[in-house]
Amino acid sequence: MTRVERLKEKLFTLNDRALFLERLEILKRCAAQFEGQAAGVKFGRTLKELLANVSLVIDEDDLIVGRVPEIVPTPEQEKFFQENRPFWWVPWFQTTGHLTISWEMLLQEGLGGLRDRAAKRLEALGGGPNLFG
Repeated sequence: MTRVERLKEKLFTLNDRALFLERLEILKRCAAQFEGQAAGVKFGRTLKELLANVSLVIDEDDLIVGRVPEIVPTPEQEKFFQENRPFWWVPWFQTTGHLTISWEMLLQEGLGGLRDRAAKRLEALGGGPNLFG
């Protein structure tokens, strides 16, 4: 099996309950630690804590490294996650800049397919600037 085939297989066999609780724990601690500080200072110090304390995951087939660890939560971790849902559920970023595409759709349809899908959706919404050539 080639590297790309292994990466594709891994993508489609990931447990969809995998969560990144380590980041949530750090963010919660930082929210309390930096409470009352100016937003920019709070953001900068929180980022520093994240970068200094988040585990670095490097798999055998990775060319670009630095992903976050994904785990299937234990009952205790699930409890922590649910209890802290209001903490992380508050919209920190109220922009569309923190959205991501469907990776499964990208792999199945390719970039051209996603472009065509977006163009059809734009047309269905009444048009707009011709962004697709």
